[in-house]
Amino acid sequence: MILFADDAGFFLHLILERMWSKKGKQQSVVYMPSQHQKRLNVIGWVDPIHGLHGMMKCNTGNTKSFLAFLKNITH
Repeated sequence: MILFADDAGFFLHLILERMWSKKGKQQSVVYMPSQHQKRLNVIGWVDPIHGLHGMMKCNTGNTKSFLAFLKNITH
């Protein structure tokens, strides 16, 4: 079995960190909310030989979650 997999994390509340301003003008101030936000972590995979693919939600994006993903996908 050959799988290609990757994980990604997404904040559920978008944060605007940067914005455009005209050259020579004062930089605009961007107020940001607290960094303690909910996050969605997912692991996606594809099996190019058999044309299979999928995605799994995980609590954290760490080694323990990735090993749980591998255990789940191989059974």
